[in-house]
Amino acid sequence: MALPVRDQIKYWGIAAIAVFVVLWFLGDVMLPFVLGAAVAYFLDPVADRLERLGLSRAVAVAVIAAVAVLVLVIVALLIIPSIVAQAIALFDTAPQLARDL
Repeated sequence: MALPVRDQIKYWGIAAIAVFVVLWFLGDVMLPFVLGAAVAYFLDPVADRLERLGLSRAVAVAVIAAVAVLVLVIVALLIIPSIVAQAIALFDTAPQLARDL
């Protein structure tokens, strides 16, 4: 015997609220897992393509990881000099800013 639609909506609503509350309290804990799953989901086609080109899955993952590290290093090399220059400028102007207060 099926539940009436009104009861189904009520129970699904309660379940949705319960899931939302649990996710709200566990959000900080769940974030790395969710982000990791998203990265794996989006990079799986790249690994599949590398496998079709003749690489093993392990080598494909190593290539993807090496490219990711290379991209992070390049981004860091482009951003760090700018951050250092801005920090030096802030330290140079900090005494004047403090006097102007």
